[in-house]
Amino acid sequence: MNILIINTAFDNANYIVVKDDTIYDCTTDSSSKHSETSLLHIDELLEKAKVSVNDLDIICVNVGPGSFTGIRIGVALTKGIYCGNPNLKIISFNSFEPIAFANKHAKNICIQASKDDYYVADCENGTITKKYILENDLCKRLENVVFFDNIFQTKDLVNYVQDRINRNAFNDINETNPLYLKLSQAEKELLKKEKK
Repeated sequence: MNILIINTAFDNANYIVVKDDTIYDCTTDSSSKHSETSLLHIDELLEKAKVSVNDLDIICVNVGPGSFTGIRIGVALTKGIYCGNPNLKIISFNSFEPIAFANKHAKNICIQASKDDYYVADCENGTITKKYILENDLCKRLENVVFFDNIFQTKDLVNYVQDRINRNAFNDINETNPLYLKLSQAEKELLKKEKK
């Protein structure tokens, strides 16, 4: 089984190819622009694994929340690859799910959204029950919380994806869309103009 995992939701991106039991991965930092380097990293990993895009069985993508542009890049890459290989199975996951899966004790997960607030998920036994935005000071009052540092570990992503595969928990490509918990700056500006 050949799997491609794409996470471009944060400054640090993850690209992972799993061929049978062998993992080929690349984690980039904020100096690497996803829009310029994503295809290059994916191509390099596929070449190392000796897998073509047409040989892929499953493609997995983080749909957010996170960087608005990064999320759109990951979703667009997934849909583009799917167009060339419509037999692919799709796993779209939100940013909280692999963290909750790796930290089943956590009651909340917090991901920095801006300098003022966090994306927050309520969790129960590794499952997300609610997603919302919370101000910094309120987030710091939560108990049993995991503060995510915007860097996924390869093993956490692979373990989460393997669990989804084992449960046959796939998504329809038409349901694979960006998950935004807050308005983009452009949407905020548009609302301001409309109110005037």
